[in-house]
Amino acid sequence: MPVALDIVILAVVVTAVSALARKYALSAPLVLVSVGFVASYVPFVPTPDLTPEIVLVGFLPPLLYAERSGPR
Repeated sequence: MPVALDIVILAVVVTAVSALARKYALSAPLVLVSVGFVASYVPFVPTPDLTPEIVLVGFLPPLLYAERSGPR
């Protein structure tokens, strides 16, 4: 599976789980960790092969920007 498709699927799952957590007034990070833990034991979920460069360039800047622009 191409890396771009993996990233899109990951983004869709994270968005959906975060929205559901917000809807039910749950902690989104806790629910995301729980979903990731459960997904790691499901046999048909593939193991993502992400290089450190993809994480450094693709995932880290949005996370840092979101933290910087959040409430103070």
